Amino acid sequence: MKFIDSLRPYSTLSITAVMDEEESLSYSELWKRAQEFSQEIPRRKAVFLRGPRSCRLVSQLLACWMADAVPLMLDPATPDGRLEELIEQVSPALVFDRGKTYRFEGAADYPHIEYLVSTSGSSGRAKVVKIGFGSLESVVRQQVKAFEVTRGSKVAWILSPGFDASLSDIGVALYSASTLVCGAPDVHHHLPVWLEAQGITHLDIPPALLNVHHPDQFPNGLKTLVVGGEASDPVRLREWGRSFRVVAVYGPAEATICSSLSVIDECWDNPYIGMPLDGVFYEVEDGELLISGDHLALGYLLDRPGAFTVHRGKRFYRTGDLVGEGHRCHGLLFRGRKDRQVQLKGQRVELEEIERRAARVLGHGNLAVVQRENRLLLFWEARSEKEERRALRTALERELPPAWVPQRFLALERLPRNNSEKIDYHSLAAQSPALNCGDEDSLSCLQRLLDREREGLSLEGIKASSLSFPSVKLSKKLKAPRRCILLTGASGRLGRRLLPLLRDSYQVLCLSRRPLDAPHLIADLSQPNFGLAPEQWEFLHSEVDEVLNLAGCLQLNRSFAQLRTVNADALMELLRLGKPVHHASTLAVCLAGEEASLHAPCSRLYGGYAQSKFLAEHYLDKAGRGGVTLRYGQLLGEPEPDELLCQVVRGLASFCVYPESSRPDLLFDVTELQWAAQETARLLQTACESERVVVSVHRQQSVHYHDLLTVLQQRFPLKPVSSEVFFNLSPRNLPESLCQQALWKCGAEDKDRAVDLFLLGNAASTRSFDASTLDLLKAYVNGALKGQFTNL
Repeated sequence: MKFIDSLRPYSTLSITAVMDEEESLSYSELWKRAQEFSQEIPRRKAVFLRGPRSCRLVSQLLACWMADAVPLMLDPATPDGRLEELIEQVSPALVFDRGKTYRFEGAADYPHIEYLVSTSGSSGRAKVVKIGFGSLESVVRQQVKAFEVTRGSKVAWILSPGFDASLSDIGVALYSASTLVCGAPDVHHHLPVWLEAQGITHLDIPPALLNVHHPDQFPNGLKTLVVGGEASDPVRLREWGRSFRVVAVYGPAEATICSSLSVIDECWDNPYIGMPLDGVFYEVEDGELLISGDHLALGYLLDRPGAFTVHRGKRFYRTGDLVGEGHRCHGLLFRGRKDRQVQLKGQRVELEEIERRAARVLGHGNLAVVQRENRLLLFWEARSEKEERRALRTALERELPPAWVPQRFLALERLPRNNSEKIDYHSLAAQSPALNCGDEDSLSCLQRLLDREREGLSLEGIKASSLSFPSVKLSKKLKAPRRCILLTGASGRLGRRLLPLLRDSYQVLCLSRRPLDAPHLIADLSQPNFGLAPEQWEFLHSEVDEVLNLAGCLQLNRSFAQLRTVNADALMELLRLGKPVHHASTLAVCLAGEEASLHAPCSRLYGGYAQSKFLAEHYLDKAGRGGVTLRYGQLLGEPEPDELLCQVVRGLASFCVYPESSRPDLLFDVTELQWAAQETARLLQTACESERVVVSVHRQQSVHYHDLLTVLQQRFPLKPVSSEVFFNLSPRNLPESLCQQALWKCGAEDKDRAVDLFLLGNAASTRSFDASTLDLLKAYVNGALKGQFTNL
């Protein structure tokens, strides 16, 4: 059966079929929109769909099938060179590219094909797989049953559109008459919050993303997790399986997305590949898995000998995956890739065997071993770098033959990954020569960088990535003529602008979760001791003269308990250095009146953000340490998705309406970000080492709610509605939900003030701003809406 035919019974339903940040479509609306798109699509021709996860992309996908055309979905970040390569191979008739349509003459004809999918071979060159009719419907039908998706379920789509598993996410949602919820491009950064806000019940999640979360972070309403794409740590999967229904899936694109699956239980003690779906057959030849059956692809677009073969009268696909005797309920044991066996000094070396043993040492699988010339390099995502390096080397030397032990252990904050969130080994192998510090210790590299800065020398040619290597005790060096300031939050919006200004007066050293183009140590402020080794703390104590703490979480909808670690407790760690501490706070802490207690957040402070910042200021007062407490207003620069004003702008545009209100006190502060950076640099120059000073950093520019509406309506038509109507609207996405919370003062009754656009406006009594502030607001609104709405 063609997949589109399985959806026809739902074409008149009024329930929600798909939703994204901007809109939601019922099944009847989705069907109608797809029919409109289908009018311009020629029959039996290939159509490329490049764009973000959205209602539009799903409509275009269905339109291709309605027109009997052949879709090939691509990630919106697909490089133009890759796109050109695919166009040359496929000869499509159309390319729908993020709202634009490109037509091509002389398009190839593709009968008997339901869809195309692009994968990368061992050479990295694109391969295009041809999937015939019937197999997609069979796979999706069996997945719906295994995942327990029913009408009323809400299925998340957070995978890259270019990953063929996206067809599974779309398919199981529509096939079961449930709702597909499209994640925004940045959904990975706030996944638990988004899952809860959207009421997600089913989530297809890459193992790499699963590894950075804990089951307690995900909402109770989530029922099923689908995990696949690469082998996962059995211990982690069992842990998740105790809280949710976890289904492990396996299958190459050449066998239509998924060829086997299994539900995780306490017997899952190895990386199994699951039990074959109906219509799928497995055989093993010389340890390699061969797949046959109804779900097999028709082949590659360009003939590639060897992968598809006839074996004992049956057509098989040679997966290149090595398997072994498995479990009666969970199928064969996955041993690794055949093409990852390398010859090194006359010996055959199994790279994945090294990775498996290293993963047991680290407790996670975010690592990779690659061969470079005659050496093995082990990359891993480090948490406690020095201890992990020592443990890895010790364990591998004890358990493996000498030729199998990597010569270099290289720590990274995050391994490079492709669209399907699999580790990109080609990128690692290509980047490895640039790691020019060899096995030099990170503090040695860092000391060298600081010395060069003291001497006024350029930092060019010294790789920032070298600073993520382990640390050793240093000999004391001469103090710098300039004071050394330790900066946290250097990669944040204020930190990025302040860093070059500080360099004029200070020797700057940063703590950062990711590599920077400045002297730094890799640290995580949410971890005990920031994840730093004792030697690194000793280094900081000896080298640093003062601290500027800009790090923090700005998500206003989070609770005090969620924000306390980063916004308050991390400051206590910095105070251990015994240096003057300059601290970024907020005007919100002084706008709520009398404090109820000095030992807990003030009862009149609203929201976890202000409460956590108040506690941080209390820590500073108790420490008696000199420095400046900088209470910032609402900083505006380039809009970022987690900013409240950005969410309000997008929320109003998504609603297409705004609540009417005549209240004169609907004011909000507007402080230019670059001005705030310059003012901060100036204030630090006047700071006293022994005395604490509290300073308000805002330009006293107060804009009214009506000014925002005027600017917004110049770009997007909005209709006025009563506050009662507005606050009774059902939010369809996170911006709409936060928008309603932030505009609560527009209503007749006071609501939860944890999220309040107008809180910082309480410092002003009247509307007051100049032309430059209005221009700043216009640029901000335009930036917030850019790329969000197709009719702008």
